[in-house]
Formats: sequence, structure tokens, C-alpha cells
Amino acid sequence: MLKFLKNHNYVKSSTLKHRFSFKYKQNYSSYAKMDENLEHDSSFARYQESIEKLNELQPVQAIKTSDFSTLKDLRLTSTKLMCKKLNLTDEDINKLNVIHITGTKGKGSTSAFSESILRNLGYKTGLFTSPHLIEVKERIKINGRSLSYLKFHEYFSHCYNILINNWSREDKFDRPTYFQFLTCMSFFVFSQEKVDAAIVEVGIGGQFDFTNIVEQPIVCGISSLGLDHCSLLGSTIDKIAWQKAGILKSSCVGFISQQDSKEALNVLKERSLELNAPICIVNNVDKYVDLSSKNIDLGINGKVQYLNSQLALQITNYWIQTQTQKNFNKNQWIEQNIKEVSEQGIPILQPIVVLDDLRKEGITSCKWPGRNQIIESDNKNIKYYLDGAHTVESIEQFLNWFLDVKKNEPNFKNEKNVLLFNYTGERDPSKFLELLTALKFDAVAFSKLKAFPDELNKEKDTFRKMPSVVLDNDEKYENLLKMYINLADEKYKKCDVNNNEHFESKSQVFDNILESLDWLTDSRDEVLRKKLSETKAVCTSSDNDQNINVLITGSLYLVGLALKVLRFKID
Repeated sequence: MLKFLKNHNYVKSSTLKHRFSFKYKQNYSSYAKMDENLEHDSSFARYQESIEKLNELQPVQAIKTSDFSTLKDLRLTSTKLMCKKLNLTDEDINKLNVIHITGTKGKGSTSAFSESILRNLGYKTGLFTSPHLIEVKERIKINGRSLSYLKFHEYFSHCYNILINNWSREDKFDRPTYFQFLTCMSFFVFSQEKVDAAIVEVGIGGQFDFTNIVEQPIVCGISSLGLDHCSLLGSTIDKIAWQKAGILKSSCVGFISQQDSKEALNVLKERSLELNAPICIVNNVDKYVDLSSKNIDLGINGKVQYLNSQLALQITNYWIQTQTQKNFNKNQWIEQNIKEVSEQGIPILQPIVVLDDLRKEGITSCKWPGRNQIIESDNKNIKYYLDGAHTVESIEQFLNWFLDVKKNEPNFKNEKNVLLFNYTGERDPSKFLELLTALKFDAVAFSKLKAFPDELNKEKDTFRKMPSVVLDNDEKYENLLKMYINLADEKYKKCDVNNNEHFESKSQVFDNILESLDWLTDSRDEVLRKKLSETKAVCTSSDNDQNINVLITGSLYLVGLALKVLRFKID
């Protein structure tokens, strides 16, 4: 078992470049085979036991109250009490040198870029993100790598015994929810692992998110804002901006991505004054160059990642200054780095465009699966394009990225484009499908949130009884199918075919992702066929060598399950 430390001796950052001079290299494969004997490994079996216990915890539910003191008690006060029961004081959490990041779009990518930059500069990093794609342990990373199965199990068991098995009414908090437990566990892991920086991505919102117990973060970041999780955060951009700005603290500077909404910026400015927390705006850039003036490519695909990486560069630059400069003054730092002032009176920073070798490595080696990701099948004629887009803006970004990738390919018009789609929560799928039908897909599949047929679903990790899965019923898919057929029929009603019948024959609902992808690829992907053959006789694959582009989008849960089916290895 791990020996948990009682004393949290903090190592000053000035010594870090000597202590962590090694360069950590990610074990990242775009199409890796997974260990066939994994289920027989004892550490994996223990890990699965932990996941079963974790899945018994309740998901976060929308709280129908406008009483902020009640929300604070239910979310923040209780989380602090749980951390204290784990022997984590407020001071212990502050010593983690937290970078706290929220937003609607890009908060995960910004977190990943921030972690990669600091790690390549020699700092020991902790990263907490959500949701996971394939395995829960992805949510907590040390130096860019997920915890091992054994370490996750040992840390989980320690926290579970204290917070669940040894719970009593005297604790003055209820059983933790799924995300609340993992939040407490992540802070405990980071403290035990003695990280130099903890990059913490907000789960939902900010003000009342379980992660918002950090009283003195070193720096905060807010990525692009939009409408999402409206039942929890509010149905207007100003309400959402108010919630997101709740992570701002007087102890640090808040870095705000360039925003499309002036209303959002107005709210962010008001909140910064209310909280006595200075903020500044990070504008987009269209390129980076190294010290030799050569262009630098990003490790995550898509033009939108230039804004996210710029936010991360500004955040980490500030973080390093706070750790290495004596008598650091945040207001002086803003004055020295300001370019101009927005109409809201918010300082706009000078962009960082020229990068040294370590920062260059940080943004080029950064990987963030499930976002503008391409996976190529073994036979080279099938490519999967995956993005967990779940807002109108992110669906638009995904489509633009895909078309940008294909625009210079002369045979694109002769290729087959197919779609695997799903959505979760209270989002309006008609808005997503209306955008997606612009591609005029040759086939469309709607799959339930299940990786494999029931007889192959042996693992407990990704699929659990969360609200989005409970609502994953037949009625949802009947409505999706009708919605798509009507939208496609309306968009292409000038065609010479009977549109309704045409789109009915080219769109289907499936019980699981494996069978849906096999159908979309004409049974030509050998990885899928091999897995499917474990349950039934598979049909003969098509001899057609036409290139197939499979777009998978609408939900990070869908993308995660698809990656699992495609045997993708996160790290």
C-alpha cells in the first residue's frame, strides 16, 4: 500500500529546474493495441472494484434553488469538510500552486496545454479534468500520465474508507457525489505526490463547482463562453458568465479568452470588481514561430486551439513569474504586459508569438484525445474524425476543421462521408443536426451510449447510471431519426430522388457503437469485425475500396466510447 505522508513539505520552485531536468515523453499512440490479458491482471481487477464503488455514488443533480447560501453549503462547505477529513487543510490546498480553469469551450484544451508547457519546463505537474473518455483514472494525471491501476485503487481506497466507510453524522456532510469524491481525491493525490503545480479544470460552471474550494489559486483562466448546462447555470450568457467568474480570487489575476459576447465581458468586469480580482484579456493569434522564425504546429488540431494555447501560454508565463520573482506584484505585471484596453476597461495583453524550445515542445507535444482527432484504420481507406462537440459553436468548429483538412484533397468529392451522432442532457439536437446535414452524409447512425453488445460489456468504467444514460431510451432515438430525416429532406428537397425514402434507407438506430461503426464502414474495418465476430458470424466485408470518412460528434461520452471500440490507448 502507499505510505501517505502527514507532513506536506513544499519545495520552492527555484530548485525545480535542477530536480526535474528530465523531459517526460508521452506514450501516445494513435492506434494502439490494448493488452488482451488486462482483465487477468490483479491490479486491474482491484481498479475495477474501485470503479464499481465509485459508480454507486450519486451523480450531480440540478439544485432548484436561488438561495446562494444553500448552494454554498451543499457544494463548497461540504467539500471543504471532506478535504479536512482527509487531513487536507486550506493551506495544504493553497500550497499546490493551483491553476484554476473554467469556460464553456476550450477549458479542457487550455488545461492540457498549461500542463504540457509547465512539465516541459521542468515542473512536476498534477492535472484534474473531466469527464474521462475511456477510463476514470484519466481524470487525475501526474506529469502528464494517468495514475496506474494500482495507484488509483490505493488512493481511492484510502479516500473511500475515510469519506464513506468511516462517515458519521458528526461529520456534518452527506455522502459525496461522484464528481465531489473525485475532486477531493485529486487534491489528496496532488498533495501526496508533491506536485509543483496543480492544474484544475472546473466541472460545471465555477461559482458553486466542487473545485472552487481553492482560496488562493496562483492564477485563474476563463476560456470561451457560450450556452451550455443551462439547467444548472442559467439560460442566458450573462448568467453563465456570472457563474464562470465565480472562480476569480483577489489573490491572483484572471486571464480571459477573447469573447464573442460583449454582454459576457461586461459581467466578467463587474464580477472582477465585486471580487476585487483583477482580470485581463488574452486575444487570439494565428501562428507561432520558434527562435529561428519557423512556424510551429500545435499538438491539438484546429484553428480554435491557437486561442486556447495562447491562453495557456499567458497563464503559465504568469504562474512562473509568481514562483521565481521575489516580491512579485500582480498589478505591476499587468502594467508591464498590457497592449491596450477594451471598451469595458479590461486590460488586453501583448500576445506571445515567439517561443523558446521548451515552450515550443509544450504546445507541439500536447495531446488531448477526442478533440479534432483523426484515427486511421489499418486498411488506410477509412478515417475516423472525432470531436466531443456539444454546443452549436463547437459543432460549427468541428465541421470547419474537417472541411479545412479535406479541402486540398482532390478526391474528396468521390469519398463517402458518414456520421455517428448522439447527444446528452437537455441540449437541443435539432440545432446540431441542422448544421451537420450541410455535408449531405451518405449514411447516418444514431447509437445508444454503449460501446459493445451486452455480451461484450465486461468493464464498468465508462458506462454508468448518470442522468444522460438513464434518458438514453428508445423514444429518444426514434425522435432523433425522425428529426434527421425531416431536416435532410427539407435541405435537399430539390434532388430528383424521393428524399424521405432515400434518407430513411441511409439512416439507422443501433443498440451499440461497435455495430453502428461496422455498418457505417461497410464491414471493412478489421478491428471492428474481429471484435464483432466474438458474438456472432459477421457478414462478408465489401470489396469496395472507396475512401470513407466517419465523423463522430455530439457528445464527449459518445466519443469516449467510440475510442474504446477503436482500441485507442489514452496513455
